[in-house]
This record gives sequence, C-alpha cells and structure tokens, in this order.
Amino acid sequence: MGRLTIITFAGMLAGAAPARGDFPAPEASQVDPCIVTCPSGDSVFAVIARQPNGNPWPYGETEVHLCGCPDVVLAPVESGGPYRIDACRVSAPTWPHGVSAFPLESGGVCSGASIAIYCDGLLMGIRSAVASFDQDGDLVVSEGDLAIVGGKQGTGDPTADFDCDDMVTAADLDIAAGHAGHYHASLVGVGDTRGLDFAVRPVPNPSRGPVDFVLRAPAGGRAVLAIFDPAGRRVASVFDHEVEAGTRGLHWSGRDAAGQQVRNGLYFYRLTLGALSARGAVVVAR
Repeated sequence: MGRLTIITFAGMLAGAAPARGDFPAPEASQVDPCIVTCPSGDSVFAVIARQPNGNPWPYGETEVHLCGCPDVVLAPVESGGPYRIDACRVSAPTWPHGVSAFPLESGGVCSGASIAIYCDGLLMGIRSAVASFDQDGDLVVSEGDLAIVGGKQGTGDPTADFDCDDMVTAADLDIAAGHAGHYHASLVGVGDTRGLDFAVRPVPNPSRGPVDFVLRAPAGGRAVLAIFDPAGRRVASVFDHEVEAGTRGLHWSGRDAAGQQVRNGLYFYRLTLGALSARGAVVVAR
C-alpha cells in the first residue's frame, strides 16, 4: 500500500540485536508517511527508531497519540497483543533493530489533527490524518464504506489516501475493495452474521517463534492457512485440511517450508475457509 517500511522488515529485524546507545534520534529514524487502518488489523503503521549514528534503537517503546481523533474507533485488543491501548494513546515495543509495528484494529477516520509519535519520550514525528477502509467507524468494511471512498476520488482527502500519494484515485478504491468484508473479531450479529462469525487470531502476537491460530469456523469446509513475508513470498504452508464448524487451534511451529526457524520480523498470514478469508500480521521476535 505504498508504505516503504514494510517491505524491508524481514531483513531489518533479522539477526542479533545491536547495542543500545543513549537515545533515539528523530532525524535518523523513519516513520511511515501515513496511518491506514483496518478493523481486522491487516494494515500496519510502522516506526523504525535509530540512534544518532544510524544504529537501531532496540527495546524501547513507541507511542501514537490519537487524542485529537475522536471519530477513530480503537477496537479492544487482547492482553499480549502487538500493541496496548491506554485511552487515546497506543503503544508498542521497539523490537530488535528498532522496529515498532502497529497493526491497528480500528475504524473511523480523522483529518486536520496533530497525531504525535513518540519513542521513549522523544517526538519522532507528527501525522495529521488517519485513513481507514472502515470509513464510518462501525468496525466492518462494507459497500457503504467503498461508496464513501469512491465519493472522495479526485480529491486530496487524506482519510481515503491509502497509498500515501496525496491524492485519492481509482488505485485507492481498488486497495479498499481488497479489504471489503473485513471486520473486527469482536463483532457478532452485524450485517451478514454467518460471515462475521468467521475469525482467526494468532496467539501469542508478538511471538518468540511458535504461534497458535485460533480459528472460529461458522461452517465446515476446507481451511487453508499460509504464512507470507512482507514481500508476499510464501514462507510456510501451515494447514490445508477439511474442518468442522466450531473453534479449533492451528499450530505454526515458527519454521519455514524447509524446516528452518524463520528470522525475526513481521509476517502476514492468510486463512481461507471456503469462500471466506481472513488476513493479518504476526511479529516474530526472539
């Protein structure tokens, strides 16, 4: 989605953590150009904190202050998730090689705000808007949301600029359409109940390696779960079997198709169950 950081995560998080220096330096750090959210958490805002000499700043904490965005709905997150919510502030650990990842499970939009991003108390940058595939903030990406995005085409409205190019175009509508039907897993009984009963969640996330995916299946069918790196390459095929309706766990060992432990970094999962599908992010940080 036009975010320069994501495609480099796997390499930047790999290997041993560097030594921690005195403080993170905003001028040497990198903050994604725009904040884009999806209720299912499959859009990631990232910050890479570095020291003045360019070395990563590991084992700190990054905060995103959304207090000036009252229309942004932050869905509740489970304990041990990739980030924490404290009122209007969202915080995430700075993992080895300085990366903080925010796969915000959120809806609603914001513009004209002053969204401050801090790392260990130092201001890293300010963003003025939050774009979301869930434009109306009901934590479901519906046809209505796509219609709202379509109505913003040809403008510079940052709340629908998903590729961060300062203009809402057909490309942004295509990106949003790819998230149609996504929802937050806490919702049951909104719209198409059968579709909303379908959910998958990785636990723990971040993980030190192995991950258990909790699958909630509204009906039986063939379930396929795969792991991908940020460049879209398939890393591992976790599960490909028929399942019955109900809740079950799918275990990923944290190893790739060759049986090797994957490197530290950000990975994406995709699970399909018949015509239903779910995507999301998982962080491996040993």
